[in-house]
Amino acid sequence: MDTIDDVSNEADITLFIDTQLSGVRSLELEWPNKQWCRMLIRSSGGLFQWASTACRAIKDERGGFRPTERLSRFVSSGHGLDGLYLEVLRQAFDPEDHTAMSRFKLVMGRILATEEPLSISAHSELRDENDPADLVELIVSLLGTLLSGVNQQHVPVRLLHVSFFDFLIDQNRSKSYHVDPSQHNRSLTLSTLRTMKSGLRFNICSLETSHFRNTNVPDLTARIENTIHSHLSYGCRFCADHLIATAFDAEILNELRDFFYHRILYWLEVLSLTSNVHVAPRILQLMVEWNQGKNDDIVSFANDAIKFVSAFRPPISQSAPHIYLSALPFAPKNSRVAKHYLPLFPKTLHLMIGKADDWPAIIGVFEGHTNLIHSIAISQDSKCIVSGSSDQTIRFWDAETGDINAGPLEGHTNSVMSVAISWDGKHIVSGSSDQTIRVWDAETGDVIIGPLEGHTDSVASIALSQDGNCIVSGSYDETIRVWDADTRDTIVGPLEGHTGPVYAVAFSQDGKHILSGSYDQTIRVWDSETGKIVVGPLEGHTDEVNSVAFSQDGKHIVSGSSDETVCVWDSETGDIIVGPLKGHTSSVQSATFSPNGKHIVSGSHDCTVRVWDGETGDLVVGPLVGHTDAVNSVTFSQDGRCIISGSSDRTICVWNAEPRDPVGPLVGHTDWINSVAFSQDGKRIVSGSYDWKIYVWDAETGDVVVGPLEGHTSVVNSVAFSQDAKHIVSGSWDTTICIWDSQTGNAVVGPLEGHTDSVNSVAFSQDNTRIISGSSDQTICVWDAETGNIVVGPLQGHTDSVNSVTFSQDGKRIVSGSHDCTIRIWDGETGDLVVGPLAGHTDWVNSISLSQDGKRIVSGSHDCTIRIWDGETGELVVGPLEGHSHAVKSVAFSQDGKCIVSGSYDRTTRIWDAETGDIVAGPLEGHTGSVNSVVFSQDNKYIMSGSEDQTIRVFSVLHNNPESEFKDDSRLESGWIVNSSSTPLFWVPSWNRMRLCWPRNSFIIGRGAVSTRLDLHSFVHGESWQQCRA
Repeated sequence: MDTIDDVSNEADITLFIDTQLSGVRSLELEWPNKQWCRMLIRSSGGLFQWASTACRAIKDERGGFRPTERLSRFVSSGHGLDGLYLEVLRQAFDPEDHTAMSRFKLVMGRILATEEPLSISAHSELRDENDPADLVELIVSLLGTLLSGVNQQHVPVRLLHVSFFDFLIDQNRSKSYHVDPSQHNRSLTLSTLRTMKSGLRFNICSLETSHFRNTNVPDLTARIENTIHSHLSYGCRFCADHLIATAFDAEILNELRDFFYHRILYWLEVLSLTSNVHVAPRILQLMVEWNQGKNDDIVSFANDAIKFVSAFRPPISQSAPHIYLSALPFAPKNSRVAKHYLPLFPKTLHLMIGKADDWPAIIGVFEGHTNLIHSIAISQDSKCIVSGSSDQTIRFWDAETGDINAGPLEGHTNSVMSVAISWDGKHIVSGSSDQTIRVWDAETGDVIIGPLEGHTDSVASIALSQDGNCIVSGSYDETIRVWDADTRDTIVGPLEGHTGPVYAVAFSQDGKHILSGSYDQTIRVWDSETGKIVVGPLEGHTDEVNSVAFSQDGKHIVSGSSDETVCVWDSETGDIIVGPLKGHTSSVQSATFSPNGKHIVSGSHDCTVRVWDGETGDLVVGPLVGHTDAVNSVTFSQDGRCIISGSSDRTICVWNAEPRDPVGPLVGHTDWINSVAFSQDGKRIVSGSYDWKIYVWDAETGDVVVGPLEGHTSVVNSVAFSQDAKHIVSGSWDTTICIWDSQTGNAVVGPLEGHTDSVNSVAFSQDNTRIISGSSDQTICVWDAETGNIVVGPLQGHTDSVNSVTFSQDGKRIVSGSHDCTIRIWDGETGDLVVGPLAGHTDWVNSISLSQDGKRIVSGSHDCTIRIWDGETGELVVGPLEGHSHAVKSVAFSQDGKCIVSGSYDRTTRIWDAETGDIVAGPLEGHTGSVNSVVFSQDNKYIMSGSEDQTIRVFSVLHNNPESEFKDDSRLESGWIVNSSSTPLFWVPSWNRMRLCWPRNSFIIGRGAVSTRLDLHSFVHGESWQQCRA
């Protein structure tokens, strides 16, 4: 076989040489009958590269040698490729000519030292100041045998074969032609820094508007070619690679200082326009390393710049003008970059309140899923993140940039509940509510194994053994199964023992044990081969166990539970050794150890992430606030420096895990706000929530005045002030009503019992003597506010839940709206039905309100419409009012009856003219969840909304700055504030989004964060954006 290969190779070389040189007549004249060809074949030694190089050299007319002379010298040179290379170089450069040799070594050294091939013109631009301008061209023009691109100014010069590189850098082989690329790093460092110094400038590509993303800029490719030449692009991307290979010296330090204090934002422009922002953190980190211990000022500036780029990568990479218009103004007060550069760009937006002092823990936010995220996992090298969602897809993300590497992977027919990555990062495993498990190729996104079928209910959790051979799954069918990843068979199980759904499973590091946590409040450790329980059931949690994990050494177990705690257990004895760790104010959905076992991270339904000391149980980081809904999954990066979290808000957050002073107790609701109300004097706000609590807030400052008021044993659906503001009434899912002292927060009457199902709506009469309630038991009751006795009712007539009730001003009428799609008017004293049922809505009536004079009723419905009815006859007088794109959850009249406010599942609030039905204002954006409750202030100047996003927003009815582009109908899309035409105005970092005040927003009340209010008076954008610079 070897003989056949040799013959075949010789035939190929013969054909090649003959084809290349048959046109050179002098060869045939000197050595007839193709002797010249046979001579070359013998000398090649069967090396195609030798033949190829020799043929090019023989045909090369430069250098003063005839083809026959070149051939003779090559044939007699011997020593294979090395001999050939030496002979080619001798013919180009006399080794005794010191000037020629020094020039050769200088030019070739730089060619070999660059991180990517550069053209003659680029190399010339990066030459030393004292070198002749044509030096590069002069040298490489003699090396056409060994290099490509030697005859064209703008084509990269490349070595024709890697063997020439190996030859040049090995002194034993290349002799006097030896080249040491490392000697050129200092000069390349200086030349790249000086190239940036002379070439970088503001708005380098003359972008006419800030309203375009880079991808929409006309002729961007041509602009880049004309302004960001290859040597400048090279310097921007590779200066630090040469720097880190260079000894510290003052000359370079001065150039670096100029870069940081004068060029860094212009540098980011180039990286933005050339789609290279992802390399910036690495470049800056190399600059930190070069300066470490030598210049603290540059180290501090560079470290801050790393945070600046990491935090603002989306706007920087998507639109170069927003380096100045979005990143600079939103950077923290103590940011070195912002403090130095912001005064140079004064005509940007200004944060009146809400500007962070220091960089928040949150590093990045990844968006893409269209429904809640159940599970996330990180690859062993920490470069990739995988996520599974209720949108039935899996996505594979670049952990540094947030770009999607693969996906969405589609195939599951229900929510993806759990995901895992194989040790080598090549495979993704997923478990779904469709009762199946699938294994995917991480590169192609193809299903390579599955669906694995066997479970008879949702697969809640999966895990992969360290060697990738086995998959373990836990299911709502209360069993655990171990699968062979190759054969797809169940090899152990179903393991039975849990008496409820198995929410969490995990393998030990050695694969010998399986850990499980269940709805039955217990944890069990199983032998992965026999399926026998070896430890457990571990008991200690008082509610379902949602998450379990082994420490790396297998000695400890961490668990998170709906009892709001985290526990650490001894994996052999089953004893609790740390905890329960308390701090979360709602169910702990996920908990795991750091790779070194020293820390534990937990994510909760309270929307926060916390990091605990694994030995003492002390809180060391957090609570980290940024998610706007439950945190369902958390994990550490492999180096323990970052935390990744996945949430019901559809985002993945990356956090800095460095210990910092724990945040003080966060005050406010930890779940949906269902109901809000103003006091009669407008000084107080009351709110009721899914977290079972009630708070009283100062209407001017947003501070908590009283609360939390606790007593209900389930969701608080409705709250209201008495007319004198001395008392608050609340109705709850727990079927009771409570009356509270608004000053002290003490319960003064109740709980009032009588309803047999959830109390959905409550209100005081105008004289404060009575309370009305509507319930899911389909009835309405009127109660004595002092005694708590039922004085009228239960009123029966509705055929489904009563969702909303109210008194008329004189207390003589009661109005109710119901799931049965109707509205009814009752006699407030006798309980008789006076008018109705008012029919017209085609779905649930969620909310009703009565005008002050009692002449009009407004109703909001699940059918997405609002209707206005005659309060005496029940006739429809205005509507249906259409505009909301989802169910209308709440409606209210202004005090003068001229306007109506509505809140919807579409997350917006609208103000309507009560006479014409026209929209007066809105849609008012800002909430990131359903708007569940809306109300006017007594002076009609403000409206208030309470939302599923756990915040209360107070809006001004009058618009203070109608000329601003940031309007009521502006939207927040992936961090960008866009106008009604989807034009990007500015980008908001994640830490400012949840509390961002829209134009009419006076302030926002919520847990753990200050409102962000913008001043846009000096903000230039669009075609005026270049004026932002002083």
